[in-house]
Amino acid sequence: GRDQRRIADLKAIQNAAEQMVLLSGTYPTTSGWYLATSPAWSVAGQVVLAKVPGDPKGGNYVNYGVTNSSYCVCAVMEAKKNSNAENTQCSFANSDGYFCVKNQQ
Repeated sequence: GRDQRRIADLKAIQNAAEQMVLLSGTYPTTSGWYLATSPAWSVAGQVVLAKVPGDPKGGNYVNYGVTNSSYCVCAVMEAKKNSNAENTQCSFANSDGYFCVKNQQ
């Protein structure tokens, strides 16, 4: 159950980040935008993501290479079968028990 929530959370972050780039031309630029404690994401008063989700066991998801033009955000999965990526390169190589999403643009 927690792994499925992690996957849903990361896909929600990815969808919101892609909407941000469509509306503003860049991915979120606020420092730490991937942290559960970050403020809502909005563009010209339009809220894109009201609250960044945090891991169901507490804490934040892991980021790799977040910039205003690209990102990769990952979660450590409890069951390795739910993973899709390496933990260091966001290369989607199905190892190390990570599930990651990255920029689509």
